[in-house]
Amino acid sequence: MTYMLEARDLHKYFGALHVTNGVNLKLAPGARHALIGPNGAGKTTLVGQLSGVIAPTSGQVFIGGEDVTRLAPAKRTRTGLVRTFQISNLFTDMTVLENVYLAVSQNRRMGVNPFRAAGRDKGSIDRAMDLIRKVRLEPHADRLVSELAYGQQRLIEIAIALALDPKILLLDEPAAGIPTGELDLLLRVIEELDPSLALLIIEHDMELVRRVATDVTVLVHGTVLIDGPLRDVMSSDEVKRVYLGGGEVEAQNA
Repeated sequence: MTYMLEARDLHKYFGALHVTNGVNLKLAPGARHALIGPNGAGKTTLVGQLSGVIAPTSGQVFIGGEDVTRLAPAKRTRTGLVRTFQISNLFTDMTVLENVYLAVSQNRRMGVNPFRAAGRDKGSIDRAMDLIRKVRLEPHADRLVSELAYGQQRLIEIAIALALDPKILLLDEPAAGIPTGELDLLLRVIEELDPSLALLIIEHDMELVRRVATDVTVLVHGTVLIDGPLRDVMSSDEVKRVYLGGGEVEAQNA
């Protein structure tokens, strides 16, 4: 079987520190896979290797069966791997529509800053509005990003990621910093994403993991502790011990 995303025996050393230790990971088309683990588990370093920001010491990364281990992040994006970030990186002095339009037009190779052109491409505007509707922000399309709640800004980031036509979407702590009252909308948007899209969700919030993921990988000290279906992982005594010293695995923000 050809996987959308595959990591084979990834290792990463920073000096003598073994941060990624023989990690294997596979995402099939349409996967809903969560990567969880306590702080310091090595999740960020692993995701950096998957996205191309960090070069592994050894091991390989494949996208659609193609070895991309030495490809730069931008080239991996062109093969269909797109990552959102846990820290917001939006143009807050621009509108929601302008932010998403910029991503759409860049993806269509219209130039670095299409807003300096005489006019805008209607096809790109239509595509941007379609993405804004997908993330349930149509009523806010003409508002400045700075006027929106933080949870709504995270939805804009998802729309921008979708503008790059991903086959694999890495959602890096999408719930980070979002108040409880805004979380349900984010969950619904993620649940409604194209079922053919492979998702890897790096998350601490167990409510989000339970609602969205079908499979889970638990990373501890750079090593895969357990990997498998959500129900099996969450009922694992090892996982309970790692998270709560033997108690039930619950939503947390550690």
